[in-house]
Amino acid sequence: VQGVPLGIEVPIPQHGTCPPADYPDKPGPDLPTSFEQIESGLENYASFKEHPEDADIEVRRVLEERYAAEVPIADLPEDYANGTISRMSILLQQKLDEAAGDLKLKRRLIVDMFRSGGNSKGKVPERPVLPRLCDAVTMVLHFLLVAIELGLPLEWYLMDFSDAYFHFRGRAEEWRPLLSPWTETTVVLWVHMAFGLTAAPL
Repeated sequence: VQGVPLGIEVPIPQHGTCPPADYPDKPGPDLPTSFEQIESGLENYASFKEHPEDADIEVRRVLEERYAAEVPIADLPEDYANGTISRMSILLQQKLDEAAGDLKLKRRLIVDMFRSGGNSKGKVPERPVLPRLCDAVTMVLHFLLVAIELGLPLEWYLMDFSDAYFHFRGRAEEWRPLLSPWTETTVVLWVHMAFGLTAAPL
C-alpha cells in the first residue's frame, strides 16, 4: 500500500477542493535528535499518568487496528534519529449512546506534533474545512428540490465515520517524524495519519 502524502517528503497535490492554507511558515524548534530524546526518558503528557488504564486501552486499540505499530527502539533505522518524536495525551469524553440509552466513554489520542516540530516539516497547501450547519441545511434543501422535481423518493441516513483520519495510511518515506514514546524499550510509529498532524486537524 503506497499511502497518502503528508507534505513532509512527498508534496501534497492541490485540487482546489479546500481554501489555500495560511499556516505560518516557521522553522521548527531546535531540539535534540529523536534518539537523544528517547535516551533522556521522554514521557507522554500528564494525562497518561492520570488515566493510565484508558491510555493503555486506546494505544492498544490503535495498535490492534494497525493504525500504528509498536517498534523496539533498538530496531529503529539510523536515519530515524533525524525524525521527530511527539508526546501523546489522551482526551476522555462522556457521550450519550442513543442506541443503548446510556453514556459511553470516548477516548482520543492527541499527538503533539506542534511542540515537537513535526508539523513544521510538512507543507499543507490547502486547509481542510469542516462543513458548517448552514452548509448541511443547504445540501439537504438541494437534494429535496431535486427529488421533488424528478419525483424520486428520499431516504435519510446519519453516518459517523469513527477514527476519521486514522483510516488514511501515510507513505513509508514519511514515517520518520511520526514517532511517539511508549514503553522503556519501544516507541509508537504512526503508520496512519494521527490526530495532531497539520494534515489531520482535530
